[in-house]
Amino acid sequence: MSAKEAKNFVGKSMTYHWDDVVDQTGNIVNHGKNNPHGGAKHLQIHDDEGNIFRIFFD
Repeated sequence: MSAKEAKNFVGKSMTYHWDDVVDQTGNIVNHGKNNPHGGAKHLQIHDDEGNIFRIFFD
């Protein structure tokens, strides 16, 4: 099962993923150019209450 299939099966609650792959324009892959967190690598965490936490890094 891929990460996307797992997310679709169980939801995002209590999951995390790394947004750390940069495309040729310098933005994070799968983040649009107007995405407020698309310009920096980060770890994204979803808690059981629906909150999203992002830890940014270089």
